[in-house]
Amino acid sequence: MTIKHTVFTAMAAVALFGSGLALAGAPTATPVQAASTTAAQQGGSVTINYVPGYSVAVWTTPNANKKPTGKLIKHGTLVNFTATQDGADGYLWYQIGANQWISGHYAKEAVAVTGRVTANYVPGYSIAIWTSANSNHKLSGKTLKHGASLPFTEETVGDDGATWFKVGANQWVSWKYVGFELDTWHPVTVKIKANSVAQVWNSPLNGHKQLNKALKANTSWKAFKSMEIGNNGWFNLGGNQWIFSNNAVEIH
Repeated sequence: MTIKHTVFTAMAAVALFGSGLALAGAPTATPVQAASTTAAQQGGSVTINYVPGYSVAVWTTPNANKKPTGKLIKHGTLVNFTATQDGADGYLWYQIGANQWISGHYAKEAVAVTGRVTANYVPGYSIAIWTSANSNHKLSGKTLKHGASLPFTEETVGDDGATWFKVGANQWVSWKYVGFELDTWHPVTVKIKANSVAQVWNSPLNGHKQLNKALKANTSWKAFKSMEIGNNGWFNLGGNQWIFSNNAVEIH
């Protein structure tokens, strides 16, 4: 009887667990979020980021049962994608065609953002516009003169670790040689910080000059534009009047 009772109890426990019921005192399993196997439909572009002169493989699926398609894409190539999915390797994968996927481990996605860049180099000289943000880029044949501006539609991190802005088809400029303004920025009121005097300049660009004007602490002014140059921010107070943003705070 003892043996039969023990076997029956064990079988009953298995049946209960199998039916989804929990026994008192039994350990509780913690749910684990499984990686998504459903592709999210979204479009965009990525740049292959591997080793200059080498290529990455295109696979049939992001899942563990993936196989190489036999297709290769060179480092630095800009590729359009139509969907994304979490892969078995833990990276986000991009679908670039029917049964054609590349791993986000070897791709950089450009961020869609709009604004204007202004060349900040040496007065009278120009900066180069390159074909991509990668180390194997080439001169596009176009330049941007110091102080001249162009709209941009994307930004990405280049092989050099700097931010690059897309100013046209296969046309990129480096953050190192431009100031940039975002279209999302709107005029605000700024207040000069306490115990501070804000010198007014005729421009935020290299070669700028001080104006015979300084703004007193705790005074408020309307800022019509904002520009980032290197690690410095600037507010435009109208016309050719600019102040360092670290001398003021935005107030709402």
